[in-house]
Amino acid sequence: MMQSYYITRSVMLLSIVLCAILIIANVYLFDDVDVMLIPRSGYLMNIIVLCFIDAIAFIFAIICFIADRKQFSMLILSLSFLSNIFYYIEMIIAIQSPTEGILSVQMMANDISIFYFFRQLSLVGLLVIALVTTKISIEIKSRVKMRLIILSACFLPLIVLPVVAHNLSSYNSAYSLIIADYIKQPSKAMWEPLYINILVVAWSVLLCAIIMLNKLSSDIWNSVIVISVSAIICNLFFQLLDNNNLSIWYMSRAVEIFGKIFVVAILTYHALKLTKVSADASFDNGLTAVYNRKYFFSALKLISENKVHPGFCVMAINVDNLKRINEIWGSQASSRVTLAVVENIKKNIQHDDILARLTGQIFGVILYTASAERSALLAEKIRADVERYAGEENAANIPGPITVSIGALYTADKNCNAAAIGEMACRALYEAKRTGGNKVVLRHSGH
Repeated sequence: MMQSYYITRSVMLLSIVLCAILIIANVYLFDDVDVMLIPRSGYLMNIIVLCFIDAIAFIFAIICFIADRKQFSMLILSLSFLSNIFYYIEMIIAIQSPTEGILSVQMMANDISIFYFFRQLSLVGLLVIALVTTKISIEIKSRVKMRLIILSACFLPLIVLPVVAHNLSSYNSAYSLIIADYIKQPSKAMWEPLYINILVVAWSVLLCAIIMLNKLSSDIWNSVIVISVSAIICNLFFQLLDNNNLSIWYMSRAVEIFGKIFVVAILTYHALKLTKVSADASFDNGLTAVYNRKYFFSALKLISENKVHPGFCVMAINVDNLKRINEIWGSQASSRVTLAVVENIKKNIQHDDILARLTGQIFGVILYTASAERSALLAEKIRADVERYAGEENAANIPGPITVSIGALYTADKNCNAAAIGEMACRALYEAKRTGGNKVVLRHSGH
């Protein structure tokens, strides 16, 4: 875990240094030239490459979300790459449109600039929503509602801004927005500095927010830092484009493509890691149809490595006297008890939460919850429901009480590893059993 963290951090810092070298090389090693005309074929190829890279990033971000639906921010992150594709299509159409005369060229240059400006705004907006999503603590009961609110917030940058950009371009003569003007001598597109400054400020604010909230502890958000830095550099290049040669445009495109490739590499690594965990998800047996011990600890390791989690709870649930029930009434009776306990646990946890059989009579639960108080209430409800429905109401058809002891650990500690979390939950369980059983012992970590 630590090795992966330091490798990611080193690569990110190396990327920033490389971008700085590109700036210095462009400013000091190339001479000014008068011709600033960017070939259409070069511009078109650049847009196609970026569109392809963003499509790959969108696919891998979706894979990450499907593999671990608890990481809802990955869905929002995928939408940010999807939004880029909308603008790329608009830009490709604008570049491919026939041009006759200087007025037509001016319209094309301004349209491309409008789509670029709004593409950057949409990307920043969705990345901000994704960043905020990683820090929101969602209570179990309000999880669906909160996710719908977050998706509604994505409507503006994902749908509204592309529509606005389309209507402000030459497609709609009723509205007009002049961001860039085309000058014939020398041949170049002059950007209005205000719009470039807006983009530089927006990316700078996002960059600072990511660093402050995640402190370089998440490989995914470290890759977004690279995107932010490359975007700031690209927009500063546009400021220099008025006074420097054409090579600076190509240099800015190279910086943007390099940043996107870095993100794809990180997302690919993350997706492969998640799918490996899913591939190991064999079930306990045909009796309980819950996850096995291996999957449980793989999932626990994964969430403990996620440094942006708001907090979660791990429970170790022991079925009291299961061995004695098996000895007195036989294996079929103990199977009925086990099934009754599993059904009661399932009724109290969400679909996203994890239930696994760790040993013959111990079950593990990873509960994605918002607070220690909520964890305590849910653990007590599981205990009481098992005692009531499996025991008093005789759901297992056993002439005797059925109870469980629960050891639980709620943690918001970003530096606690999976082994330590599991050990603390087991200690809480042993204490519950040692002090009479049929009770809940909750411990806290990271407060």
